[in-house]
Amino acid sequence: MSFLFPTKDWTMCSSDEAFERASFKELSSFECTALTYKLAPKDRVPDPMKCVKKYRRNAAGGGVESKKNTCKSDWKRSLHDLVMSTDYLLGRIFARQQSDGIHEKESLVKAVNFVDDRIRAIQVDLTTLLGSMSDVDGRSLGVVREIQLKIIRYHILSRYLLSSLDAKDKYEWKFADTALTTAITCFLATYHNRPRNEVEINLLDEVLSYASLLHVAAIVRRNELAVPPTSVTSQSCGIALENGEGFSAILRLYRKYAINHSDKGLKSCGELYPKYAAALKIAICIDSGDFLSVLKTLNSRKPGALISGEERWMILSRCCMAQVIPIIRMGLVRRYNKSFGKQEKVGGEDLSRVLHLPSPSIAVEFCKNIGLPICTTTTKEVQHDSVVMKASPISVAAENITSITNPGRSMDQFVFGERDWLSCDALPVKKDPYEGLSSLQRALLKLKIQEDPNEIDIDDDNDQNNDDLTRKDEDGIIIFPEKVLQSLIG
Repeated sequence: MSFLFPTKDWTMCSSDEAFERASFKELSSFECTALTYKLAPKDRVPDPMKCVKKYRRNAAGGGVESKKNTCKSDWKRSLHDLVMSTDYLLGRIFARQQSDGIHEKESLVKAVNFVDDRIRAIQVDLTTLLGSMSDVDGRSLGVVREIQLKIIRYHILSRYLLSSLDAKDKYEWKFADTALTTAITCFLATYHNRPRNEVEINLLDEVLSYASLLHVAAIVRRNELAVPPTSVTSQSCGIALENGEGFSAILRLYRKYAINHSDKGLKSCGELYPKYAAALKIAICIDSGDFLSVLKTLNSRKPGALISGEERWMILSRCCMAQVIPIIRMGLVRRYNKSFGKQEKVGGEDLSRVLHLPSPSIAVEFCKNIGLPICTTTTKEVQHDSVVMKASPISVAAENITSITNPGRSMDQFVFGERDWLSCDALPVKKDPYEGLSSLQRALLKLKIQEDPNEIDIDDDNDQNNDDLTRKDEDGIIIFPEKVLQSLIG
């Protein structure tokens, strides 16, 4: 999939709505002209290439929508307009955290809040548009599926990227979960006639796997009694399916949308739907307590700097499960704690390999946080930490609950693997503009710059494109480069 951006004015929003929202001070800085985005809301001017239709409830008190008699009711977005609106929101606003012509980047949560609202309006328009069609052809359904799939990938990725957000009042997790559930439901609703070709099967396979993994994560979190349940305002671990709370709901999902599809030579589920089969394997392993196989399956990687389609699916699959990985590791340690001999010591190196943690020290610290005693031995003047098994039961202290129930972005290395863009520590180093010049040449150049600063711009050759760098925003959220975010969605 690629991104298709608008090329004409007022493609994503009507001029009537944009100017009326401006009069009501409801125009986002992402939608303003380059000269007015820094001004107060009452002084902002809408940009016809950047305004996107805002979500409005049909109930009374819907802000601008309550005065809809003043707006032209005949303005509607076509399916092509909705494609461009979706691509613009995900490929530009979310990936860049800024609109065209704006120099400063906004925080990720501000960009996501803007995108979430506009996507809700897109979902309403899609439902209205499809409902108004007397006969929806296969090509139109294919376009809708691509829109919904991008939205699903976006919601899965943004949920993970914001998982370390401390300010809970900045983001509504419940709305985010509802939006993801809506996108999955709308995508699956396009398969009422069963998939017919390989492309449709591949798309369905991917979405079935995400829905299954989110359901598995919800089960894992609900069944773990060593930590308190998730509060209503905090991020949920996974999203349960509507057709049941147990693992059988995953099979019902397959039975409803994929079974009895025998046009492909009676191929097995694993051959037709390999991604769904992988998710089903994870569910079976968790149900049987084989947590080691779960970690191995999720942590399987293909080497390469670029994010291919298969690697993107694996990354987003790990995003679905990231918040419950510590609980899965805790279940694995619980089994080892029962199987080893009494007071038997296990080194951090062995534990890091089994728990798929990056270092022995982190593995030992994890076991310490879930209540297992630690001992230190010295060999050839080198200290080694070990975990003492069968000395005490698993017990998570109050101060360690957050690290288990919400690991946040500490899971980056597990989710994305070893990537050059994973860390924002390697900031660009500006070259000395006077490097290689003698003291006399330096003095002359400085004097010339003082006389006419506009004549010589010494920074031009040293500037790097900020879109190619990983950065940390005002909330402390690490944000990856634009191309990385685009490749994970499109």
